[in-house]
Amino acid sequence: MIKKEKTKNIIEAALYFVLIIMGIIIMSFPAFGLIDPIFYLATLFYIYSFFIVIAYFTTREEKEYELLFNSLISIIVASFLMSAGSTNIPFMLGTSILIYTLLIVVNRGYIVYKLKMKNNYLWIIKFIITFLVAFLGILTIINLYNELSVQTLIIGYYFVTLGIMLITEPLFKIFISPATFNKIVKKIIEDGEKEKKTISKKDLTKKNKIVNKSSNKTAIVSKKNTKKRAKK
Repeated sequence: MIKKEKTKNIIEAALYFVLIIMGIIIMSFPAFGLIDPIFYLATLFYIYSFFIVIAYFTTREEKEYELLFNSLISIIVASFLMSAGSTNIPFMLGTSILIYTLLIVVNRGYIVYKLKMKNNYLWIIKFIITFLVAFLGILTIINLYNELSVQTLIIGYYFVTLGIMLITEPLFKIFISPATFNKIVKKIIEDGEKEKKTISKKDLTKKNKIVNKSSNKTAIVSKKNTKKRAKK
């Protein structure tokens, strides 16, 4: 792997590790259960957007704006929370996570499309993680309509789980090369074909046994009928 690409992946992994740390902090300190969740959620999104900007300018490449858009999405959600106030906390929390999830999925979906057009193997990994991020967002929104202490835990779990999901992508790129990935896929396909052939052979053997049994029965019946006719 090229040194520059490896450095980029390490920085991205460190960025997503920040999400995990934020989630652990929220779950570890009971004081978060007493603070307005809209205020600290907006603050966390602002902090995260700051780290994204640093990661973007550190790893910037021509015509690659995924991280920059991620930073913009975090700022939009944080600004939405700060401007809306805390009149209906569960609704505001659910809406903010919904907006964040939708925008992240759209941003990542566009990257998946571009990778698919380039026939880059990473589109499969990115697609799977994007699907999981969307599913996580739905689960989080459903469970945010609870009391304050539960909301705090749910937000903490959300950041930790989101960080774990996203960090798998740069780690995958660090430890698994395109050649290794192709070998894995090829082996899976070959194993699948072998399994199909084994199953088809077993099916043929069973069919042959059934045909042989039925033919034997027919032969026995015909012999019996022949003997009966001879006696008559």
